[in-house]
Amino acid sequence: MLLLLAPESRRACSTREPTRFFNDFIMTRLPLPPGEGRGEGIQQCNLHGLGVLITRPPHQALPLYEAIKSNSGKPVLFPTVEITSPPDPALYKQQLENAANYDDLIFISPNAVTYAIADIAITRQRIFAIGGTTANILQQYHVQPLLPTGAKADSESLLASPLLGDMQGRRVLIIRGNGGRALLGDTLIKRGALVDYAEVYQRRCPDIDASLLLQKWPQEIDAVIVTSNAIIDNLLHLCHNNPVVLKTPLVVISQRMLKHAQERGFQQIQVAAGAAEPELLDTLCHRWGDNRDADVVQK
Repeated sequence: MLLLLAPESRRACSTREPTRFFNDFIMTRLPLPPGEGRGEGIQQCNLHGLGVLITRPPHQALPLYEAIKSNSGKPVLFPTVEITSPPDPALYKQQLENAANYDDLIFISPNAVTYAIADIAITRQRIFAIGGTTANILQQYHVQPLLPTGAKADSESLLASPLLGDMQGRRVLIIRGNGGRALLGDTLIKRGALVDYAEVYQRRCPDIDASLLLQKWPQEIDAVIVTSNAIIDNLLHLCHNNPVVLKTPLVVISQRMLKHAQERGFQQIQVAAGAAEPELLDTLCHRWGDNRDADVVQK
């Protein structure tokens, strides 16, 4: 079972009528490309046919799809954000070509690496990554990022590290998508850094008709995985704040997302240790699998 649809922040979501309809495509089984993704070898538990809605963009969803399927779950794809190049890539390419002028480069996401790595000049700079997946992708390009020891891989943990303590006079380039969080850059500026941004990709909310998804939801969807506040907002926008969505257990990846999900009206929320496939699968297994926590009540 696999479903393709998609969004990212309430601001990004279109209010016009959907221009694309995926109803003929939804709920059909799609063959995965051979060797695609990293999830099929992850064996943790038996999910007993748990229907899990995956909201990642299509190009990032296959590893998690494979991981859930390999553990006897039923993944359903509903991408809630589109990742594309900016309208004018020349605006950031010169920044990347001049990256040698910076002391520190901070990659905010896996997409930041994917869209920037071919153009960026990496020489003597310190390299940082937000998130374990971002770090892994950098390593695939033979770039070793600095990671705070034992810290959760997010902006708050990076800022708490001594690595970014004394920033007086240091030039920092933050590589990200459009409209990212201001916390990291603003804090570094307060610590004396000179901060620039290279916005190398943009997130868009697609025009999608979710009517068939909502029709199938009570029978097919037992849990939803989301990895950003914007994805939460887009999901609710596309599903018109349907109560069946809000009643479905939600898996998030941070306390910040937990708070946002509660504010948006979700009633059952699990917090995963991170956004990587093993961490998300571990949360599913402890909530619904054979090794579920004894004090967790099944849905």
